[in-house]
Amino acid sequence: MNVRLIEKISENLYLVEGEIKGDIHFYEIAPYLEEKKPKFNFYSLPDLRYNPIIDSFVQRVNVDSIYNFLYRMQNFRTRFSYADSCRKAEEWAYNKFSSWGYDTEFFPYSFQGNVWRNVVATKWGIDSNDIFCVIAHLDCTSENPYLLAPGADDNGSGSAVVLECARVLKDLNTHHTFRFILFTGEEQGLIGSSYYAEYADTIDMPLRAVLNYDMVGYTDDSNLDVSIMTNQYFPWLVDYQKAMADTYTNLIVYPSYSTSPGSDHWPFLARGFPTSWTIEYAGSHWYPYYHTTNDTVGNLNPDLMREVTKMTVASMAGFGIYPVPPRGIEVLDPGTGDSLVIRWLPNPEPDIIGYIIYMGISSGNYTDTFILGNVTEIGIGNLQEGTTYYFRLRAFNNYGIGFASKEFQGTPLSIPRKPFIRVEPDSFSIFVKFKNNELDISGYNLYKAIYPDTNFERILELTNDTIYYDFNVISGAKYWYYVEAIDIDSNVSVPSETLSAVPVTLDMGILIVDETRNGNGNPGFPNDEQVDAFYDSLISDIPHSKIDYDSLGGFNLSDFAPYEILIIHADDYLQQKANTYINDLYKYIQFGGKVIFSGWELIKGIVGNNYPYYFGQNHPINQIFGIKECYKSPNNDFIKGIGLFDYPDLYVNAQKLPSFANGRLYRVESYNLSNSLPIYLFDSYSNDPQFEGKPCASKKDNVIILGFPLYFIKTQNAKEFIHKALIDFGYIEAIEKEISRNK
Repeated sequence: MNVRLIEKISENLYLVEGEIKGDIHFYEIAPYLEEKKPKFNFYSLPDLRYNPIIDSFVQRVNVDSIYNFLYRMQNFRTRFSYADSCRKAEEWAYNKFSSWGYDTEFFPYSFQGNVWRNVVATKWGIDSNDIFCVIAHLDCTSENPYLLAPGADDNGSGSAVVLECARVLKDLNTHHTFRFILFTGEEQGLIGSSYYAEYADTIDMPLRAVLNYDMVGYTDDSNLDVSIMTNQYFPWLVDYQKAMADTYTNLIVYPSYSTSPGSDHWPFLARGFPTSWTIEYAGSHWYPYYHTTNDTVGNLNPDLMREVTKMTVASMAGFGIYPVPPRGIEVLDPGTGDSLVIRWLPNPEPDIIGYIIYMGISSGNYTDTFILGNVTEIGIGNLQEGTTYYFRLRAFNNYGIGFASKEFQGTPLSIPRKPFIRVEPDSFSIFVKFKNNELDISGYNLYKAIYPDTNFERILELTNDTIYYDFNVISGAKYWYYVEAIDIDSNVSVPSETLSAVPVTLDMGILIVDETRNGNGNPGFPNDEQVDAFYDSLISDIPHSKIDYDSLGGFNLSDFAPYEILIIHADDYLQQKANTYINDLYKYIQFGGKVIFSGWELIKGIVGNNYPYYFGQNHPINQIFGIKECYKSPNNDFIKGIGLFDYPDLYVNAQKLPSFANGRLYRVESYNLSNSLPIYLFDSYSNDPQFEGKPCASKKDNVIILGFPLYFIKTQNAKEFIHKALIDFGYIEAIEKEISRNK
């Protein structure tokens, strides 16, 4: 678990140490979500010499227009997300974007029983669906937020940048799609942006850059300066904005390649989207009116606002006219030993003049350049066999040389190289896929065995197919495969990796899946023997098998494939491992497998980060469990699960808990459900309205999730629950019929 010292702002909002938004002094240790690796990336900046077209739009930025936006937002008196006037501000922003010709929509979401809206305005690209985005949060707060929260700097300033940028760029004929978003719910914990980023993630939205602006209007000296932050994956984005600022503005930019979850950039960055956060650089002085009723327009610097907006307009205009990196790049080996072939997809921009290929024999060091016309393939000869060559590609048009691709490599060989192979469980079969990225391959030999160290049987000879379904399998058996490639000169490659899989048959009964960490045996921290004995006792009269996470080093679909029902328990809160096998579990469910899943902080174990969670309809958590929101009770407050639909009440076993728990469970999850059935409700000792009577377990089709660890429930109650679940799954009836037939 990765840990950083953080500041606790509220029960649901945490900030990393050094977070610049606020003067908080209460610290605690909490898990910290590492950002995902990039979904998409640019790897080198385009030719950013002065461009008169970009400058013509930069010069349209108008301070009076910016301040008109600021004063109008301030005049709502409060844009606190809970206040009705925030809905009015959403409508005002919607109308502004619409008046400029943007395709504008509300993006509604629910939070604590409220429906709030983000405002999303889109200018569709002429030739490409690549999306470049400018964002800010429209909402604000103060010490008296329902009555007065002018929110000029935080974050009228960022919202004004978004609006003025949209106004200026409305007439730019851009190849790519521009999107301008104003979020609500930022001050409650990045709620609106989290919902939208989750939506973007689940539909694989092609967000190529997201520029966030939060507090960009104040300076305590004469310097017009800002800090622009991103993480280690996207330094190019900060460098790009800085280059635009240097070329077209008087702005001083302090780049930073580390950041914190203090603004709306974070939900995007954490999901792997290229994102930056621009914020005023106030030297040693924090904005003195932060989150107060004195955060008014008069405290802001018009010159700073103008220059920040100019930088944003220049950055977006550049995204609109410079070619994106070439994609679909393949480096292929003809098998001659002295040449390589490079292929790529045509760029989406219609004004591409040609492409440039950079080549070298060490990574990042390119000694040869090939300037090409508007083609998508080149053969490069006179190469040294066995030497690895490195390549990057750029497209260029009349505006200049575009962004570079990521680096690719290839090695010319005369003998076929080791083939790629993938082996996966499938329905009553094994799926095998193989490929060799060479142009002179005449076929493949595929081999199979039931043990990795025994003689392999050749089951395909010189086949040109690269996908094979092996139906000659039996339930519960593991099969091993490898492949060879043969070229037109009958040269044979070295064998591929040897990989294995078990067919999905769902006919071997119940599997208890032990993901619970081996504890010390004290109350609250059961050891393996205690946990195994408990779960064995729940189905002692039913044959079953068991697997253990620590013993196997993890789970995959082959471990689950033969079994009809999985009973998964993760009944410790120190090491949640569900994120390592959730994709395989999802595949198992799609094949028709049935699951009972219990544990401490299960959703957190899958998703990471901190509560609360919000899941769009396409998110796997929503699709698997029917959960659209998840919260965690911070206290030892859970007395029992109140059963619904004939499920028995589940009472806490106080003897299994530490003395400080006072017989009540802690860290229990509650859910807001979408299309699943609540089967247990949270019985709160303190009658906490956020949790009392809320679903804490649900059933969606043949998947049951408990937001609490079953081990800490009284044994008889737990046994009755399992029996009821197996009845619902149709399993008890099937067993009884089988027994009756055998009598």
